[in-house]
Amino acid sequence: MLYASQSGTSEGQARKLAKELKAQGHVPAISTLVGYTPAALAAEKYALIFASTYGDGDAPDGVQPFYEQFCLEHFPRFEGLSDAVFALGDKHYEHFCKFGNDLDTKLAALGANRLSLWAGDACGVIPQNDLNLVVAFGKLVWPTLGTLGLRG
Repeated sequence: MLYASQSGTSEGQARKLAKELKAQGHVPAISTLVGYTPAALAAEKYALIFASTYGDGDAPDGVQPFYEQFCLEHFPRFEGLSDAVFALGDKHYEHFCKFGNDLDTKLAALGANRLSLWAGDACGVIPQNDLNLVVAFGKLVWPTLGTLGLRG
């Protein structure tokens, strides 16, 4: 699991899903996209990505270098990656969940296998102490991961 977070919301949601998966006997790896490279992502087989949109539809500040490198036209293909993106944003902004949606679109354009895209309002739909939406996202992608041989 990877997260791109400005204020901690995406990180918190990723950690909640990781905790739920651990309670079910799985051992998910979790990391920030800050300092992560597109080459490292290309080498992954599976990625559940929690992506917050910041400002006017941008990636969080610390993730800008990753995203700029990721958007280079000459970047390699991602055919070996199966991904699910959980896009977070504030529905009151014009570019609601834009970074997560753009990330999902770019992954698909580079050949990644999209398992799911989910957009959520971090200011209304996902209370900080509510696992319901995160668990629903996990349940949506978990059966697919099982058919791919990822679940233990």
